[in-house]
Amino acid sequence: IRIALETWAETDADVTGPDSPADLAAHCLRRLLGGRLPDDAG
Repeated sequence: IRIALETWAETDADVTGPDSPADLAAHCLRRLLGGRLPDDAG
């Protein structure tokens, strides 16, 4: 996640929305957790 955020910081991508730091972090967490976030009940 750190490398992804550092890479993002060197771009002119938006702070919110697709390709934002929050979106990128959520994507990385989903991959690490097998496609699910902790709040994905069921």
